[in-house]
Amino acid sequence: MKKFMTALTLLVIFSQQAFAKNGQKAIYGTFDNEFISMKAPQKVREMATGISYLVDKRLVSHQSAIESVIYGQTLREQDNLCSDEKFSENTTAGFCTGFLVGKDIIVTAGHCVNEESKCKNTSFVFGVNHAKEEHRQFKIRRDNVYSCKKVLTSFYKKGTSYDYAVIQLDREVKYRHVFVLGDDNKVTEKSKVAMLGHPNGLALTYSAPAPVTQTWDTHVFRTTLDSFSGNSGSPVFDLATEKVMGILTGGQDDFEENGSCKNYAYYDYGSERVTRISKIKTIIEDYNRNK
Repeated sequence: MKKFMTALTLLVIFSQQAFAKNGQKAIYGTFDNEFISMKAPQKVREMATGISYLVDKRLVSHQSAIESVIYGQTLREQDNLCSDEKFSENTTAGFCTGFLVGKDIIVTAGHCVNEESKCKNTSFVFGVNHAKEEHRQFKIRRDNVYSCKKVLTSFYKKGTSYDYAVIQLDREVKYRHVFVLGDDNKVTEKSKVAMLGHPNGLALTYSAPAPVTQTWDTHVFRTTLDSFSGNSGSPVFDLATEKVMGILTGGQDDFEENGSCKNYAYYDYGSERVTRISKIKTIIEDYNRNK
């Protein structure tokens, strides 16, 4: 890939990514999402190493044998977010989140990667954090960029509850957190769950524990985690056990119009949709056992 991209090229790519996004999300109560930093709990920082940033390959440029750059734009430029809103001037480039569940296996939402061609055109990047953000770019180690080898399984059909994908990467991932999948039957309306991911394609953030609000559906449960479109595919986990209970897959609208720009949407009703992890747990366990 060329080291420099034209504004027109970037506009086309970001327009395609915006069109492909599905399942909006929103804010409930206080907006407390924060970039991962040394202020985060140690176990959250450790878990964060296993989070993958899904981004169009055309936005990734290999500058040298050791460095790559992800080209982006500000959240204000992408979504017409009002300039006084949180994260408005931060860089966005990715379209979804994934998480490591095996040496070379990523889980994400099905609507993020629903076919082989989409997977082949996606880079899976680890370590995309705020510290590496500079002038509408993320500067990262080249060896943190992975490609898709194969879609092991993917399911998404608009209007249905299931929404998941299991991706085999082009090589093994070393020295990063591998998430353990829990028993989502233990999730009750007294539970709280947390989340790690890339909201609106931003650098990695942590969503503090929020209540589970509905558990009656055998395919999904619902929560009031603050989340956005780029959080699709994020692991929703029990912070005490660090086990993943589900995949963030959808919710309410991210923004609301405010004249010439947009504000974040705040809600005192409704919730976000989480696909239960049990549907794919057996698939992943069988794959890891047979490797």
